[in-house]
Amino acid sequence: YMMIAPTNLSGKKLDIVVESNDGFIYRTPVECNTQIFEAGKIYALTGTIVQERTSQLVDGPTFKSTIQNLCSNGSVKGVEFKYSTNTIPSSYKIVSVAGSDYPIYASAEYGYVTISTEADKIYLNENSYAMFNEFDIKSIDVSNLVTDNVTNMQGMFAGCDKLTSLD
Repeated sequence: YMMIAPTNLSGKKLDIVVESNDGFIYRTPVECNTQIFEAGKIYALTGTIVQERTSQLVDGPTFKSTIQNLCSNGSVKGVEFKYSTNTIPSSYKIVSVAGSDYPIYASAEYGYVTISTEADKIYLNENSYAMFNEFDIKSIDVSNLVTDNVTNMQGMFAGCDKLTSLD
């Protein structure tokens, strides 16, 4: 349910925030197939969920070298994944493969790397070998990365001697 004025949105695509039955909140595109109608004081919208927006990261060795090159001395102190971009960073590298629905941007400041995209999901490359190898990171949240297609994760966190938290 959405709190908006009655209007005809049939055939239009909207990004909406949805709360699932288990309390997980996520953003999803919806294609409207009826107009909004009043249901008490709440306006209801029916529609169908549009295919998820996805992106795939480049292979592990390419990702690693690209990230290290973004950091002035090659030392990576932190990596954070963000799933929305309001603006494209002024200095960035693309770390998604060609053909991804949305680009994945990597930017760095003082050794701290931000990976950002408008995609709903980021798929790791089949070859994620040594992806974060020897990064000087203490923790990293990779819980939203999709590993379904990965066949090689060898050495992904090798040499990350300060790594104490992996989500």
